[in-house]
Amino acid sequence: MVAGSLLCSLSMVSGSLAAAFITVSLVTFLIAASSAFFIHRGLTRKAALLLLRTFWGLRIAGLPDELLGKGGNIIISNHTSLLDGAILWAVLPDNTSFAIDRSMTGIWWVKPFLAFSHFYRVGPGDGASLRSLAEAVSSGKNAVIFPEGRITVTGGMMDIYPGAGAAAEKTGAMIVPLHIAGGEYSSFGHFRKVSGWKVRAVISLGAGTPFSYPEGAGREARCSVIRE
Repeated sequence: MVAGSLLCSLSMVSGSLAAAFITVSLVTFLIAASSAFFIHRGLTRKAALLLLRTFWGLRIAGLPDELLGKGGNIIISNHTSLLDGAILWAVLPDNTSFAIDRSMTGIWWVKPFLAFSHFYRVGPGDGASLRSLAEAVSSGKNAVIFPEGRITVTGGMMDIYPGAGAAAEKTGAMIVPLHIAGGEYSSFGHFRKVSGWKVRAVISLGAGTPFSYPEGAGREARCSVIRE
């Protein structure tokens, strides 16, 4: 709680009581989740989901639970905020791996969350990690990829990288598109720097129609299909 008090003080100095309250809550959650993890992984996910619903009113609709439960799918999502990974981790089945940018895995407050998930460090041109991810999908795991590679600063889609399409082409896996809305307006989004952030941003998670990747398509076609 010493760390929580310190973070609270820093947040209050920055002028946001709401941010201070959320910061302390997150630190408290990390402490509680660390203990719960050793008792039951499912309990940790439920605690995370409760936190997301309490502070950001998380709404979930239309997820293909049967398909996701079977595994062997590539899950793609837009990237609205730093909360996106936590949302998908709390909602998706336990047989899910995550592709995470190498620059993110070294951040101190991200590391505790990584302890609760199976992930692959990826970066531009990182073929080895892509192959490992493809092998995980072939073995029956779901794999989460953010094709944009970074959090939106415009509120819309950023440049698309073809990694998800390449992995799907290697494995023949179904692609399950998810869409997160509202996170860009939270204090964990980057778009708020332009538009201003809402103290009570409401976040929703929905799904599009799963599809197979067209065989033999090039880089531009991969990006186009994923963007659509």
